[in-house]
Amino acid sequence: MLYRVIIKRETSKYFIGKAYDNKKYKIEKNQYSKNLKVGSDSYFYARKEERLLSTILVPISDEEAGVLDIHNSIDDINK
Repeated sequence: MLYRVIIKRETSKYFIGKAYDNKKYKIEKNQYSKNLKVGSDSYFYARKEERLLSTILVPISDEEAGVLDIHNSIDDINK
């Protein structure tokens, strides 16, 4: 699912963010979240995991999310 989050702070394992519906999320640090920075307003695809005290978003690749790259798809059609 696509999430839009404002990054509020950072810990050693997570970014802490707030969505526009006022929900707070922990965003796991991995290779797909390496461009996130405190204060940024970011869009990313993530898998949501409900834990006892918090909701964790695990960023995933566009391919894993099932998103087509429109530019490459058009090039493939034109060949």
